[in-house]
Amino acid sequence: MSRGVPCTLTKYPLADSPIRGVQRPRYRNERNRRLADGEEERIFAGARAWDLERAVDATVEQLLASHPEVPEQYRSLSQKKRIEARLRKELRPVAQAQAQPGTMMQAFVAFQLMTAARRGETLGLTWAHVDLVKQTAFLPETKNGLARTLPLRAELVAMLDALPRHDERVFPMSVDKVRDAWAYILNHAHIEGLHIHDLRHEGISRVADTGQFNLVDLQAFSGHRDLRMLTRYAHLCASKMALRLDAAFATEGAHYTHKGRERLAEKANVTMAELVSNGDASTLSVNFIAATAMPTPPRSNVIAFPERRVRA
Repeated sequence: MSRGVPCTLTKYPLADSPIRGVQRPRYRNERNRRLADGEEERIFAGARAWDLERAVDATVEQLLASHPEVPEQYRSLSQKKRIEARLRKELRPVAQAQAQPGTMMQAFVAFQLMTAARRGETLGLTWAHVDLVKQTAFLPETKNGLARTLPLRAELVAMLDALPRHDERVFPMSVDKVRDAWAYILNHAHIEGLHIHDLRHEGISRVADTGQFNLVDLQAFSGHRDLRMLTRYAHLCASKMALRLDAAFATEGAHYTHKGRERLAEKANVTMAELVSNGDASTLSVNFIAATAMPTPPRSNVIAFPERRVRA
């Protein structure tokens, strides 16, 4: 700006942002990965293999601790690593024969599928909050801040009852250990693109697939705070509704109840021979059976008087 030229000031309302009121566009990034045919069996096979490997590793360490070739004091760290690596390799066949594998990872996978719990909720579950008699597991803290109780199926209760209780937690594993175990399972099962959290989606979808629960039931089962989060399961809940509607309305109008007795309508198209062949006629209306066996004569407007005898 040159000297002597007046300056014109323009007022910009800086307090009012030009992007105020503009909302970020919503995008749906929910994963819809479901288990394909045979994947569940391969996952549990990988979990069994992982449990066996952990049992063998623990047995090797027990045998190594009491091995006579292990010196009381090593000359150097490199010597310690060299000797123990050789002994672990030699002791592994013996450990494989003596190891007693547990079911920790198998129970963890089953818990994810049957309860649809989140990974953090499962790892934080303690034995004090598990009631195997009532078949429930209480979660005092969840992702949405609301406590909830998980229903435990009988098959899952049996698996939990077989777990060791050396720790206050039901699954005493770290997040990193679970990630390593899951990577091992997927590699063993030759499965790609499956996350641990997908087991939660699979569990909710299986409950919805039964057709016996509505979205409110699913909300109580999954622990979602907002019912709108379950809209993607609505088609699963309604998938079997057509069959249920057919069953509900298949006999509509074919029978009705009158004065506490069940009667068949004319359009039921049931003959007396069919009633007798079906056997149990005690549930049918006695009036209906009598009406079917002996039809009522039509009404007439002619009054019949008794005939009088005339004396001769």
